[in-house]
Amino acid sequence: RILSPTGPQRYSGKSAIDSSVADGLESEDLTVRETLRLSSFWKLLAVLCVTSMVGTGLIFHQVSLLAVHGVARTDALLLLGLQASVATVTGVLAGFLTDMGYERYLLGASMLFLASGVGLMLWMPSPGWALVYGSLLGLQGGIIRTAGTAAWINYYGRTNQGAIRGVAMAAAVVAAACGPLPLALSWDRTGSYSAALAIFGILPLLAGIGVVTARRLAGIGVVTAKPPAPPLPF
Repeated sequence: RILSPTGPQRYSGKSAIDSSVADGLESEDLTVRETLRLSSFWKLLAVLCVTSMVGTGLIFHQVSLLAVHGVARTDALLLLGLQASVATVTGVLAGFLTDMGYERYLLGASMLFLASGVGLMLWMPSPGWALVYGSLLGLQGGIIRTAGTAAWINYYGRTNQGAIRGVAMAAAVVAAACGPLPLALSWDRTGSYSAALAIFGILPLLAGIGVVTARRLAGIGVVTAKPPAPPLPF
């Protein structure tokens, strides 16, 4: 125990040992320029942008989309709570699977869930199927918030995550801003959401196929020993 201005504290040499070991280690992380040259980056980015675009469009028009199938406004809004609940539970399981290295398969599954939800919105047999629709979007959201976040670190390392994620998030914001427009244009021009929903159903399938083939580079994020410093000349 040692004395400090805030009172007695227990001393442990672990932090000092850990820091000294860390000083002799380095990680083979990628820079932004190196990352942009990899096909895996664009495949991960496609998943992020499709999620932002399609997800924002569906949420923005959720009441009117479900009204077409006879779902009341109150019930349509209550589905948001169902989506959040399913996403919370799914996120826990997806987190464990992500730690096991299955993030690309999880992201592929999330795109399948999203495409299934869009397809159900196109051909909903009865209003009760809105519960299945909300659950599908919840499954997709839970995976994206876990595997979709950890994948960037697992694939490209921690060192330049701020810059890499900055580029990705900028693209996602643009995609989200565009999301409600296709549905609005489809309704205004044709009196139906079918044309925009058909496009929204195809995009996740394409992104899902792509991300399943996105492989990590060997050694990324792996901590290795630094070479010893050269001796002083005196």
